[in-house]
Amino acid sequence: MMVVVAIMGIMAAMVVPKMADQMRRSAEGSTKGSLATLRSALLIYFADNIGEDPSDLSAIVPKYISGLPTAKIGEYHSNSADVVNAAAFGANPDVGGWYYVTPSGTVFVNCLHTDTKDAVVSTW
Repeated sequence: MMVVVAIMGIMAAMVVPKMADQMRRSAEGSTKGSLATLRSALLIYFADNIGEDPSDLSAIVPKYISGLPTAKIGEYHSNSADVVNAAAFGANPDVGGWYYVTPSGTVFVNCLHTDTKDAVVSTW
C-alpha cells in the first residue's frame, strides 16, 4: 500500500508543474487574441476616420469593440483592462493592462517580463 501511495506522489509531483505551465500558456493565448482584437478595432477606426487615430482607446468603445478586453499576464501582473496612454513607448511601463501610443495608434501589452517562450510580452 505504501508503494502505491509513493508512486502516486511521484506522479503528482510530475503533473502539477505541467498543469501550471499550461494555465500560463492559456492566459498568454487569451491575451494575444485580445491584443489582435484591439489592433483590428483600431484599424477599422483609422479607416472610418480618414487616417486619424483615436486619442484614447475608449474612443473605439462601443462602436468598434464592445468593451476593452482584459490583459491576462498571469504571475507578473493582475488581470487588467487598464490603459496607459503615452506619446512614446517608455512612460509607465510594466504595470499590466494595455499600453497605447497615441501618435502612432499602436497598442501593446504593458509588461516587460518574458512569456513561456522567453519573448518579452510587450513585443507581441
